Amino acid sequence: MIDTYQAIKLDGQSTFLSEVLHGAKDTVKFCPLLSVVFIAARLRANQLQTVPQPWAQTSFYITTNSILGQTIMALMLPLLNRMYGSSSF
Repeated sequence: MIDTYQAIKLDGQSTFLSEVLHGAKDTVKFCPLLSVVFIAARLRANQLQTVPQPWAQTSFYITTNSILGQTIMALMLPLLNRMYGSSSF
C-alpha cells in the first residue's frame, strides 16, 4: 500500500516509513512456514490423542517470541540510525 502511495502521490520518492517497513518485511517471511509447522505438530498430537510434547511447546513459544523480537529490532534499527547518524549497528 505504501509503494502504491509513493508511486501515485510522491512520484516514486521513498519515505522514512517505507524504509522502516521494507526493513521489517524480511523478518515476517517465516511466519507462514512456522504456522504450518505448529499446526502440523498439533494435528499429529491430536491424532495420537495427546498434546505436543513439552519441549515442542517450549520451542513454539521461543520461536514465536524470537520472531516478534526480530521484527521489533528491525523496526527500531532505522530509528536508531536516524537518531545517531550511524549505520554501524
